[in-house]
Amino acid sequence: MINDLEFDGAAAILAQAEAASLVIHDLRATARRCGAPVIYVNDNFDRWSEDRRQIVDRACRAGARGASISRRLAPADDDVFIIKPQQSGFYGTGLPVLLPSLGATRLVLVGLAADLCLLFTAADAHMR
Repeated sequence: MINDLEFDGAAAILAQAEAASLVIHDLRATARRCGAPVIYVNDNFDRWSEDRRQIVDRACRAGARGASISRRLAPADDDVFIIKPQQSGFYGTGLPVLLPSLGATRLVLVGLAADLCLLFTAADAHMR
């Protein structure tokens, strides 16, 4: 959900993304109240040298189509932020090591690309 939405076709999903971000914002607040960790697994957008701060700043910059969504859902300092190079949050990331160390037995996945990133991450979570 941390995405500047500056890609072809993004305008067509903007209204749905805005609506989803409101629900995700509330879900994240509930997770925090319950003491559940909030973990961001975010694309690197083929910017291989960017870190968490740079990715979030780019998505939140003035004039970016996805700025309001990214500002609303920007990670807190104590949230985990994992940068993923491919569709699955498990592929090439520390997520497979992190989740067992947290004692995680259940995941709640949210995002925009349910046909790619969420699907691949959910399938990999199921296999694990």
